[in-house]
Amino acid sequence: MSRSETLVLMLCLSASNAIVAVALGWTTSAAADGRLKLNTIAGIRTARTMRLPAGWRAGHAAAWPRVRMLVATTIACTGMAWLLFLADQLIAAVVFVAAPSVLVVLTAWPIARIAGDAADAANE
Repeated sequence: MSRSETLVLMLCLSASNAIVAVALGWTTSAAADGRLKLNTIAGIRTARTMRLPAGWRAGHAAAWPRVRMLVATTIACTGMAWLLFLADQLIAAVVFVAAPSVLVVLTAWPIARIAGDAADAANE
C-alpha cells in the first residue's frame, strides 16, 4: 500500500473513529445524567434498559466508565496512528487506526450486559 493510499485510509478511519467516539461518549453520558431521555433512537437500547426510565439512567450510568475508557482508547490509538504514519511506519499506523473499530465490536456485548444488569437492579 502506498503512502497516499494509506493517507486516505487514515483520514477515513480517523473520521469514523471521531464520529463513533463522540456518539458513544455523548449518548452514554447524556443518558446517564438525564439529558437524553428514554428513546428508541440513541443510547443503549436493549429490552432491559428500555423497560423504565430509572433503568435507562442506571444502565447508562453503569456503562459510562467503560464507555469513557473506550473513548479515551479511541483517541489514544488514533493519535498514535498519526505519529506512526508521520514516522513512515505505515502498517503499524493502519493497525492502530483500525484498532478502535475492533474494540467497539468486542466491548459492545459486555457493556450492554453491564447496562442491563444495572437497569434490572434499578427497575426492581
